[in-house]
Parts: sequence; C-alpha cells; structure tokens
Amino acid sequence: MKGAAITAADGLLGSNNLSDVASASTARTNLGLGSAATISATAGGDLSGNLPNPTVAKLNGISLSGTPSAGQVLTATSGSAANWQTPASGSTTAPLTVASWEANKGTGYIVAHRGSASVVPENSLESFDYAYNVGCQIAEVSVNVTGDGQLIIMHDSTYDRTTNLSGSVATMPSTVLAYGRVSNQPQLGPLYTGAVSGYSAPQIPLFEDILRRYGGKMILMCEAKNDACYPAMVAMIEKYGLQSSCMIKAYYTSSRIAEAKAAGYKVYGYFGGYADNTVAHLSTCVSKGIDYLAIYGYSSGTTVITPAEIAQAVNAAPSTMKIWAWPIQRRTERDYFVSNGCEGVVGDQVGYLMHDTPSAVADSWATKAIAPGELSLNPSLSNGYLTWEGTNQMTLNVSSGAQDFICLGQLCPLKNKAGSYTIAVDFQWETLPADLPQNITICFGNADDTYYQHTNGLTSGYHAIIRGDGRVQLYSHTTGSGQGTEVGTTGISLTSSPTAGTWYHATVAVTPSSITFTVNDGSDHVVTSSSTAYRGGYVHIGKSSGVASFRNLTVS
Repeated sequence: MKGAAITAADGLLGSNNLSDVASASTARTNLGLGSAATISATAGGDLSGNLPNPTVAKLNGISLSGTPSAGQVLTATSGSAANWQTPASGSTTAPLTVASWEANKGTGYIVAHRGSASVVPENSLESFDYAYNVGCQIAEVSVNVTGDGQLIIMHDSTYDRTTNLSGSVATMPSTVLAYGRVSNQPQLGPLYTGAVSGYSAPQIPLFEDILRRYGGKMILMCEAKNDACYPAMVAMIEKYGLQSSCMIKAYYTSSRIAEAKAAGYKVYGYFGGYADNTVAHLSTCVSKGIDYLAIYGYSSGTTVITPAEIAQAVNAAPSTMKIWAWPIQRRTERDYFVSNGCEGVVGDQVGYLMHDTPSAVADSWATKAIAPGELSLNPSLSNGYLTWEGTNQMTLNVSSGAQDFICLGQLCPLKNKAGSYTIAVDFQWETLPADLPQNITICFGNADDTYYQHTNGLTSGYHAIIRGDGRVQLYSHTTGSGQGTEVGTTGISLTSSPTAGTWYHATVAVTPSSITFTVNDGSDHVVTSSSTAYRGGYVHIGKSSGVASFRNLTVS
C-alpha cells in the first residue's frame, strides 16, 4: 500500500463522503478504493456529515495523522502509518481548471451532451463515466431539485421521459430515488431498460455524485434546470472548492448570467431551437458577456443550418465569445460546423465524435445495446428505429412501409479504403414488403457518415440490394441525384423469391479494381462490377420496406 494517495480534491473532505461509513461498500465507492478497503467505524468525529477527526480516522486499519491543507494528498508512508503530504512536483496530476482547459483546448473539441446521451442513458453516472473514459474533458450537467431539496441530475421537470418514474421532480420526495432508474430510453437497447438479466439500469445520480467523481477531472458546465435550485447548486460547487473547474450554463435570456459573471464564473449560454438563431438574440448574448454560445445546429429535423447562418453567429461574436453548435451526432456534421467557424460542438456521440478511426470490426448486437457510431436517421429519438431480437440480431421495424437505414460508424471509415475489404452479413425478412421490388440494402463506399436512404441524393457510393422478388443487383448513387445507376452483372436472382423468416447470407468483396456481391440461399448468386469510383468510407445497412433483421455482420 505504500505510496497510495487520495487527493483532497477527489472529495475526501466533502461533507458526505464518510457520512455513511456504517455501509462499507458506500464508503469504499466514495473514496474510490475498491472492495479491499475498509474504514474504521470508530473513527470519531461527526459521522452525520462532517469530516471525522483526521487524527483518529483509519484507512485499512492505518492511523491517519494531521489535518490536510489545500492540494495535499493522503499518502501511506509505511504499512502502519499515513499522513497528508504536499506532492513533489510532477508526482500528481493537477486538477483540471477552466483556465488550464482553455489554454490547451484548441478547436474541434467535443462537449459532452447530457453525458453521452445517444450511447448510454443520459445524465446517469455511467453516461459521464463513458465520456470521461473516452477522453472528453468538458461536459454539461443538468441540475434539478426534488420536493425535499435534494439536488439531482435530471434534464426535464418530470421523470417521465427518461426514467421508470412518473411525476414532477419538484414535488416528489428524494425517497423515490431508491427505486428510480434511468431506464426509459429504448433507442439505446434492452441493456439499459432493465430487460437483460443480471444488469440493472442506471440510478438517478445526485449532483454531489458528479462533483465527487469528476470535480477537477472534467470541466463541469452546471445548469439549474429549475431556477429555484441555482443558489444551492452554486453553494455545492463552492463547498467542494470547484469554482475554478466549473462553468455556469444558462439559457441566453437567463437573469442568472449576470449573477454568475459577478461571482467570477465563465458562462456557457445556448439557443434552445432554430428560432433563437437571430441577430437580435446574438446581440443579447454579446451584451450579457456570455463566454461560450451554442447555436442550434438544425433548421428542421436533421437538416443542418446553412454556412451563412453559422457565419452570422461567428461574425457577431467578439473574440471573448466562442461559438459552438448543438446537438451534433455525426462526424460529417462536426467537421461542417468546425470548418465554418465553430470552435467546438456539443454532441451525444462523444467517443465516436472524438475519434476518426474504427472502434470495431463486427457488430455488437448480442450485447443488447447501441454501439457508438451506430446511427439511425435521428439517434436521439426513442421511436424504435431498431430493436434487438433473439440472441444476436438487430431488426429495423420503425414502419413496415418506410425506409430504415443504420450507419455502422463504429466500423468506419473502412481500414483498407484504398485496398481490399469484405463486408459480410446474414439477413432475413421478418415481414416481406407489400411491393416486392422493395429491398434489403448494403450501402458502402460513402465518403462520410451522412445518412443514406434510397433516392435522398445526399451521398455518393454503392448500394447492393436483394429485392423482395429475389433479384440481386448492384447500383452506384451520386450526390445530387435521386436515381441510382446499375453497375454490375444483370439478370441475377435467387433460386426462388425470399420467404419471411428465412436467413440468407450476403458478402460484398471489394478490391482496388473490382466489386463482387454474393448472396447465398444454399447456392451462390454473384454480381460483379469493375467500377472503381468509390472505395472505403462508410457502411449503411437497411431496408426500403417491410421488416428486416440482420446478424453476424463483419468487416475484414
């Protein structure tokens, strides 16, 4: 144990860290010590919330001596003694502050939106854990207050949208947190709804939980979603000595902006929707001295605002106000906003947006959870673009008469974009389309992760299709055109028309000079092409109608 250390900034001095030492598991968790650590129940001091007397407290049975000063760390000096020491230069990581983050932030960075809300249940500890573990340094924190005054992490004024609870946060007591779970986001998969045996959906965290775990490790941009809890929120930040590591987040018209600025906090303001993106509102933000402003990134649905609209905000901002865009899901959108002058973006897909390399070579549908970069048309919506069925299959069934596609961003961009690769997948119709020329599709060769569906004309690449009448075909598609061009061998069909509930196997083998699309229904049916227009890039799978399932998808 010699040399082990706990910093005062990690929260040991927080008023509740040792308040429940009768529960050894809670105390271990709060101290970050793991299951092997124990804390003497006879430490003395006020165990209802105040720091036990440091001269008699014990860590793993070792007496602790002295009272800590700011910045000191708890250090085991031998097998039988420990005390508070000032670390040697370079021996510990300094707390992350707004000033130190600003000195090194650069451009193109990602701000975590509600933790990692399109990958892990929003505003749960697990969601912040994910953001931190993939290297994100700055995160929004939505603070709300229960009927009995407990500060919690919750975006909405009610529990209904994201949890198994129903009712107003402001009127219900904190006792509901004992059984409340952040489990009502089905778009993230059964793993997070409590439907997978052996896994419990995340709990609703306290604001204090976030401060203890990530104070000084991430920049926390704290917003009082219920304005009445603003004073208590700021008081808790200051109780933990985290003023220098926190910003205040507020809607651009909030009266709290002036209060936060007067108290020395940097302020992150935001526009709540497209209608807020006006010159007059930008002037308001400038006059209020907002330091970071997030403009709304979409004019309608998933249509991004124009370069001129981005420039309107960038040009109106003084050098002291940086412009972000929110809520960004795709790498191509990240690049679009940054190239047009935004310094960073606020996004749900934190890990995926922070890196431009594949994170997998196969699907992870057996885990019953969405993968980072697995993108439907609008990943933030909970209307069931995809479901997880059986032991390892994914089903697209939002509407049997509509197109549904999923970008497999976790596999992309394809490693061998200038060389050879093979995409392989099993597929079946759960419900055949009423219009049998409709199809199941593998789309590949797209330069970026812009959403693909037939005839939308937003991307260039190839789509390999298996129609409901059994035809097997390969097409190219071009940005700006709603029609594809058949580029492969013609006249290829399955032995017989597909039947619902039957699995088939498809491969797309790409080399620098050829494409081979093979569908097996017991025999191989092969389409070949010498087209070389598009290589590498991003892969989508989907269907134009009916209900379709996929399993065992790999890229090699």
